[in-house]
Amino acid sequence: MKRMWISLLLAGALLAQPAGATVAEGVAEWRAGNYKEAVMLWLPAAARGNAHALFNLGLAHRQGRGVPRDLDRAEDFFRRAAEKGHAPARTYLGIFMARRGQVADAVELWKASAAEGDAYARYMLGIRHYGGKGVEEDRPRAYAYLLLAERGGVKQARKVLRRMEEGLTTQEKAAGRTLAEEIAGVPVVTLSDAGRGAAPAARAAAQAEAEANRNQGTAIQEVAVPAPREPQESRSDEDTVLTADATQFRVQLGAFQTRGQAESGWTNIQRKLPGLLDGTTPVYREFAGGVRLRIGEYADRAGASARCAEIKAAGQACFVAAED
Repeated sequence: MKRMWISLLLAGALLAQPAGATVAEGVAEWRAGNYKEAVMLWLPAAARGNAHALFNLGLAHRQGRGVPRDLDRAEDFFRRAAEKGHAPARTYLGIFMARRGQVADAVELWKASAAEGDAYARYMLGIRHYGGKGVEEDRPRAYAYLLLAERGGVKQARKVLRRMEEGLTTQEKAAGRTLAEEIAGVPVVTLSDAGRGAAPAARAAAQAEAEANRNQGTAIQEVAVPAPREPQESRSDEDTVLTADATQFRVQLGAFQTRGQAESGWTNIQRKLPGLLDGTTPVYREFAGGVRLRIGEYADRAGASARCAEIKAAGQACFVAAED
């Protein structure tokens, strides 16, 4: 019955929405607080099997924004997105399964998502390894996963790390950091490191990666250490949604009310960053509130994040934006 209701809803949306509606347009509506409009824009893409749209609808049903709150339907959307290889959806699905006692299955989902770099899956594995719940107790590995989760922008990870570090030996922390760097393939600079005075380039890189992961959302509340508990449902925590349907990524330098202001903004930024943007062509994207100023064209988020990190290190704010 549940599947039939969702199928009818999606079929109706295909008839009701303009052909040009995209997931990214729904994201813009969501961030503006227009939740019903966002849901209606995601439904056609979900009916076509778009994993990002399915995931976003899962978030909407979980929070009760734009649709009645329904955890069963939320889980169904997450499951369908996960079946299409959507890593954040697998993480959410694992949370639902763990609450039903299917911890071993949940851990396997989190491991798969963590291997793809999902910060929230790494957070879940970190608290599990610390307490030995559903996995072997491994304090250095727990520390490693939580370092990577913090690096990926999970706010709760920083709070847990502060408490965890009080109970870890120097050797355990060193082993955990080494393991984190082996998993990430690069030196691990966390936001906490940045706050303690890391070099500007390292600080910018950590912040850029956090922004790149922030769009994944989380249902996870702060977890107490040393006795981690299962995440609790909350309607107050803020989930964000993926800017999806994207085939490329750009670096956004600002948003302006008019095209003229955006062009002037570009000129000022070039003066502010002499040499760094030589040969770069600005891209102006109109939206309901004005004009966005963007640069670059990257096939993946990592490339755009690296470029944004360079720009931030030079003192200019930016973030990575996905485009259709």
